[in-house]
Amino acid sequence: MARKNPKNPDATRPLSCVLYIRVSTKLQVEKGESIDAQRFELTRYAEAHGMRVLGEYVDAGFSGKNVRGRPQFRQMLDDIIKEQPGRRPTYVLVFKLSRFGRNAADTWNSLQMLQDYGVELCCVKDGIDSATTMGKAMLSIAAVFAEMDKEWVGRRWFNDDSIGRAVEGAVAEHVARFIALVVADSPIPGGKAA
Repeated sequence: MARKNPKNPDATRPLSCVLYIRVSTKLQVEKGESIDAQRFELTRYAEAHGMRVLGEYVDAGFSGKNVRGRPQFRQMLDDIIKEQPGRRPTYVLVFKLSRFGRNAADTWNSLQMLQDYGVELCCVKDGIDSATTMGKAMLSIAAVFAEMDKEWVGRRWFNDDSIGRAVEGAVAEHVARFIALVVADSPIPGGKAA
């Protein structure tokens, strides 16, 4: 199912993307969000939507709390800025919004920079596409929840690590359920039509 170019629905130029992959903890690898697992899902999504993958950027072991601490994320943004307009990717694909960033202000600033250069963001697992009106709304909500989740994880309310992981998982599960409820009736890729 090939997607239409969000900037020019009648364009004959094929859609293209770059992949951004990030893991910050061993727990993420254990939960099935390893670099290879993210790469597999993003590549599969790109193929299913007729997107040519132009490259990938991987930050292994870096927190998403800010842009400064992620060298490959900064490189991706720099490469997009320096690339000729006709050669820029149409999309940046990420596994989940939390992989793109866990700071709402940084997420919005980075997204605005991408869009200033004609590039959209697609969060595959979350079903969020910044090229759509609903996607833009969902990004603002999800960015706040991603930051909230980061703060919960950072506080380590419990000394017992297994309890801390349970709390982290509960927050992530509630965020995912909220997004799924909103996305269920939207035309966002990955959302289910009513």
